[in-house]
Amino acid sequence: MREFEDNYREEIKELVDQFEAMRCGQSVHLEEPDFEELADYFEDSGKSEKAMEVLDYAVQRFPFSAVFLVHKAALLSDMLKPDESMLLLEKAEAMDSGDSDIYFLKADIFVSKGMHQQAIDALSKASEICPPEELADVYMNMADIYEDWEKFNEVIFWLTKTLELNPAHEEALNRMWFCVKILESYEESILFHEKFIDANPYCYMAWHNLANAYAGKGDLEKAMSAFDFVFAINDEYEYAHRDCGHLHYRLGSYQKAADHLLLALGLSKPYKELYFTLGLCYEHLNHYSRARYFLRKAVNLDPNFSEAFFKTGDCYKAEFNWQHALISYQRAVKQNEENHEYHAALAQTYYQVDEMNHAMEAYKKAIRLKPDMMIYRIELSKYEFENGDVDEAMLTIDKGEDACGKNSCFDYLRSAFLFSTGKRKQAEEFLERGLIADYNGHILMYEIVNHLENDQEITRIIEQYKS
Repeated sequence: MREFEDNYREEIKELVDQFEAMRCGQSVHLEEPDFEELADYFEDSGKSEKAMEVLDYAVQRFPFSAVFLVHKAALLSDMLKPDESMLLLEKAEAMDSGDSDIYFLKADIFVSKGMHQQAIDALSKASEICPPEELADVYMNMADIYEDWEKFNEVIFWLTKTLELNPAHEEALNRMWFCVKILESYEESILFHEKFIDANPYCYMAWHNLANAYAGKGDLEKAMSAFDFVFAINDEYEYAHRDCGHLHYRLGSYQKAADHLLLALGLSKPYKELYFTLGLCYEHLNHYSRARYFLRKAVNLDPNFSEAFFKTGDCYKAEFNWQHALISYQRAVKQNEENHEYHAALAQTYYQVDEMNHAMEAYKKAIRLKPDMMIYRIELSKYEFENGDVDEAMLTIDKGEDACGKNSCFDYLRSAFLFSTGKRKQAEEFLERGLIADYNGHILMYEIVNHLENDQEITRIIEQYKS
């Protein structure tokens, strides 16, 4: 290998020297392959202008060769000069209409201009002249164009044609599932892949697609069975372990989900979503320390991953570690101030660490972001009442009713607040209104003001409405 590389370097150096001599007016004879090799060398070295110079000389030296026109057109296309490239391709086509590269390049340029039908027409010409072994590439390019055009039924058609020619075409199988998922054409995918697997029973990627199609359709038992076949054929297929893990997660089988995701992690380059989902698995398993370990891994890959900070806060919250929960929720809010759930969680945590003013302010921010979330109004009013501001608590309920509509919870809250301030007549009116709407909801009053449960008059009113 070393000897080959040394020989190549010597040969290319000699060609470069000959080309430079020719540029200086010396009589040097270079053949067509020499110009091709020089152009490729300069292009691979990132010297596009030098490659263009070589091709200009080649076109002058061999004016009836379409090869250099096509190569120059490709280079111009890469340099974002599509119109100049197209002119050269038209000339090349007039010289040699049997060169399929002309039509591939034309198709690329048409797609870059959003002219999808013209691109399809160009590839149709390529399909008529290319050798059979290149036909699968034509079909994949057809699929590319239709995908860019967002005509996914057509994408599936051409991917199917590709697989008919080459059942082992991994890219076609991978992209097939992408289109099926967009179109939600799970039934059609099942039919295709079952037929495909009959002819290619050891194609683990087809089994993987079949498993995902069953999962998309909701037939989870058959999905799991298909995954078993994937692993029987290739137990180191990362994407199948990932998707099987996600399916187990959906089913609530969090340990099995974690097992498959850990296998996927060992087979792939780590990415934040994988770490994050592992963190969620261990959170559900109540293994909070391990959950935080994977959530930290996710944050290390993306320091702005607000949801990972939020879920870390949830893990600390589950352990009643409020100070650490507070720090995590604060970080989540810092990364994403527009998420109402983050502010609500922050409010609850501030309350637990006796920072009532911060708690109320956080709930107000949550309400501004999600005005129709009734629970935020309820909790804020409870905090305000506990803080001694009954009027503000009553105003929060009034605004909540305007935003969320009438609800017995608001009536019970008003009743509890009014009873606590001695305004019994008004309180009884709201209590009765709440009892009519939802009798069982009256326990909310006792949660707010404990001693009301021992109030005989209140008990008498409640008993009147008991069915």
